[in-house]
Amino acid sequence: MEKRIIQLLEGQTKITKILKGHDKRFDVIDRKLDEHDKRFNDHDEKFNRVFNKLLDHDQQLQDIRENMATKQELNKVINTLDKFVGLYVKTDQEQVFMGQRIARVESDVEKIKTAANVA
Repeated sequence: MEKRIIQLLEGQTKITKILKGHDKRFDVIDRKLDEHDKRFNDHDEKFNRVFNKLLDHDQQLQDIRENMATKQELNKVINTLDKFVGLYVKTDQEQVFMGQRIARVESDVEKIKTAANVA
């Protein structure tokens, strides 16, 4: 029986050595998994930043779409401005012609005053 106990103890020693070897391997694997976890955490943070930026850009794009003038609205503004510019040019030309006409009338009045000896 003593021999059997010694064999069992020796067997336990061998198993213990094997288990310690496995523990060392698992420690290496655990460190590698911890490194991978850190990498995944970094990637998650980067992904979240990119995703938040995308949401921000989506909101900005929506704001632009809501506040931006359409081609039709811009054409309406341009047509209105064209009408105002046309009116201004016409008014400016009329003022020039009216100024020349007034000058002619004043010249004629001076001639009539001179001829009538009124001046």
